[in-house]
Amino acid sequence: HTIRVTSIVERIEGLYTILAGAGNDLGAQPGNTATFSLSVRNTGNGDTQYSIACSSPQQWIVNVGSSQSSSMVLDPLSRLQFLPVPIHVRVPNTEDGQPAAGVTEDVTCVTTSVQDSSVTKTDVATVNVFESYDFTVDLIDDDGVFLGALALAEDRAVLNGDLSETSVVVTNEGNVPMEFSMTVSSSLNTWNAQLIFGEEQTTGALEFSIAAGDSSTITVQMMVPLN
Repeated sequence: HTIRVTSIVERIEGLYTILAGAGNDLGAQPGNTATFSLSVRNTGNGDTQYSIACSSPQQWIVNVGSSQSSSMVLDPLSRLQFLPVPIHVRVPNTEDGQPAAGVTEDVTCVTTSVQDSSVTKTDVATVNVFESYDFTVDLIDDDGVFLGALALAEDRAVLNGDLSETSVVVTNEGNVPMEFSMTVSSSLNTWNAQLIFGEEQTTGALEFSIAAGDSSTITVQMMVPLN
């Protein structure tokens, strides 16, 4: 007698994921991008496609792989094949000092089998906001006109004995308090100049601080000689 036994290998879906580059050093300055990697491995017994969808509570922009989207479907992975997928997270631009340095945002990525939605894995990476020391300086004449860059500014006519005033607006566009030191000088020794900041007047260095997102106005006074 002959007995024939037929075994049928049923399809089994499997999934393993792991994060790389998602330690304490993951982060960026406002306006820049932080990147970590999500590796996906097919632990099933057949070719499988997986989808990846990432999000953050504050709706930061997240791009999966080379796409311009927060989600994508991977090409099929064969049995035991793995694929590292870069995840790009853009830290928002600074506005009124926010996001402040040290703020964190959790980015959650959910990987799911396209063939069986019950096969899924969730990973969370924490993105840190790094310190930004960006600032701007604007010059404004006594008529309230912005002077712009030195090479583009028009000449200003003055008379002997005039007291010429120029406002210097310093804006802290970063996300941390900043300390500044300002000095003023003239190419002509006979033109006396001083800095005024609130009640303080000085012909030397003026020291002041500006909170993140704030600005300060310093007045530059210059006395035109009588002759």
